[in-house]
Amino acid sequence: MPFKHAASMPVLHNEEEEDNSQSSSARQAPSVARTESTVCFSDLSGSDDDSSSAASSSAAGPKVAPHVGHKKVLVTGGAGFVGSHVAEYLLNRGDDVVIVDEINDYYDVKIKMANLDHLRKVCPDQSRLSIYKGDICDEQFMLDVFERERPEWVCHMAARAGVRPSIQDPFIYIHS
Repeated sequence: MPFKHAASMPVLHNEEEEDNSQSSSARQAPSVARTESTVCFSDLSGSDDDSSSAASSSAAGPKVAPHVGHKKVLVTGGAGFVGSHVAEYLLNRGDDVVIVDEINDYYDVKIKMANLDHLRKVCPDQSRLSIYKGDICDEQFMLDVFERERPEWVCHMAARAGVRPSIQDPFIYIHS
């Protein structure tokens, strides 16, 4: 069953457009906007034929053209196996990457540090690769990263590995 395409909202917006009571000098840059998902699973049709989805997608609004060109991407879990490979791919194609990872000790931290060292060798330019050690569940930390780095895209790769340990200590899996 194909998903209907939905227009996505920007991550950053200018609060002056919404609230004219602040002076323009009070806010130098747009702030992080909290947005909701643009895909609603309850709206998905059970039909797989293209004619019904084409008719319903025109009612939902225009499709967003694929983004081409330079991107600044926040990769959560960028020190792990999958996240570091995603980050390397993005860097090799010319995008800027911001990595956020708590670098937990589920497996040897030296492996994660080696992944980050490899990325730094792939891209020694610190203006193209930023690395932050922190918890993605820490709201203030993440707001600071978004305000400082202003990523346009997020690739969420952060996750706790391992099924068996989730039985022994489920809270750390719920938290992450």
